[in-house]
Amino acid sequence: MAQRGIREYEAKKMLARYWSEYFRGIKKYEGKLALVNSKTDIDALVKENP
Repeated sequence: MAQRGIREYEAKKMLARYWSEYFRGIKKYEGKLALVNSKTDIDALVKENP
């Protein structure tokens, strides 16, 4: 069990990093994601990350 909880965002980044090591032969998970909260400007986020 983890010493502290992890966010879904962090878990998906770890999946993307280690995907090819553990899931050979399965289409690669690109890990394109963004962490958003109530203060996030969605329009600016789209422009920064096409």
